[in-house]
Amino acid sequence: MNGFGTKLALAPRKGSVAVELGSTGSKAALVQAARGALESCVELPGCDLESAGSNACRSALADWVDRTVLSGARCRIVLGGEFFRVDTANLPAMNDQELASSARFEAMDRFGLDEEHAIIQHIALGTDSGRRSVAMLAAPIDRVRRAAQIVLEAGLMPDSIEHAALAAARGVLAWDAASRSALVAMLHVESSVATISIWRDGVLHNLRALVGDWGSAIAAPTHARTDEIALEPIAADTGWRWSAMAEETLRTLRQTCGEASWPSRLLITGCMGEAPDLVRALGGVCAIPTVVVDCADWSLGSSDATGPGWATLLGTVAAEEAAVAARRVA
Repeated sequence: MNGFGTKLALAPRKGSVAVELGSTGSKAALVQAARGALESCVELPGCDLESAGSNACRSALADWVDRTVLSGARCRIVLGGEFFRVDTANLPAMNDQELASSARFEAMDRFGLDEEHAIIQHIALGTDSGRRSVAMLAAPIDRVRRAAQIVLEAGLMPDSIEHAALAAARGVLAWDAASRSALVAMLHVESSVATISIWRDGVLHNLRALVGDWGSAIAAPTHARTDEIALEPIAADTGWRWSAMAEETLRTLRQTCGEASWPSRLLITGCMGEAPDLVRALGGVCAIPTVVVDCADWSLGSSDATGPGWATLLGTVAAEEAAVAARRVA
């Protein structure tokens, strides 16, 4: 199918379109902006942005665009945390213009990147001190271009690119009123990175990425020496692999919140959000009510997009101001 062929003569359907690209799996969704109704959603093959591959993902996305008559529609792209570098910096007091420049130079130095080969953004963090804290996000420009090319070749027009964890957090804050007026922590768990974000009254206070092989079992050595005892692989359905994540989550909570205040909840999103023993490990170590987000109520219509893995796309497309306002009034 040629997404830029005859279908450009058809008016794109009214709605918000988003595509999430990740190495272990991708998704696409169309939400009718007028009332937040999910008209169509589809799971796609994984996408390799390290090379020029991802033909299966591109083909499947093109087929979906063809079926839903979306050629030419604008599309928001959500990229998994694996494609970003994330860190925070505590800078002296300065105005917003100076902060943008300082954060950019800090990110280039921290990540070892240059302006020509990376897209760098920053988010001003809430702080109780007189200094300026920022979260810095950087993505190699070649990966961003490949993501945009996949969407273009499928017949859609790229409009923006967003980190998956921030897209999911936007959905939580849009649809969960309690989260907008409280201190809450969110953990977006993907197969190779988990992103912690801490929010106070809807304002981001910290953002941290935990890199790990969260999506697979830990394999035991193939051979053991004669003086060693061979171990069986740690099964993927046990809680052992979540202990490091839980400890680092606790460390981040203590660093951000101190002992005086503690988040009311820890909300879990992402494709690994329903992994066995994850909630128990996090809740036990962090001593905090831990809840897996079910975004089934974030949109009307299709019931196919449920569970924490769809929070990213529904957080992107269903959080349109018109849709949010209409749903709240209704």
